[in-house]
Amino acid sequence: MHGVTPSFRGHRRPAKALAVAAAALIPVLAACSDSEPQGPSVPSTDAPSQSVSHGPFFPE
Repeated sequence: MHGVTPSFRGHRRPAKALAVAAAALIPVLAACSDSEPQGPSVPSTDAPSQSVSHGPFFPE
């Protein structure tokens, strides 16, 4: 033999790096997909409705 290594040894390091990267991404993706913000919530539907008038505006 000419020093040929088995094929499974060549794929160990990339597979381990991929597993570590996937494990690191799980908390990041979970934080991004959170439906409720962690900070103080400000209702966005009540504030703009006070100054909005519906329909076209025709000056007289």
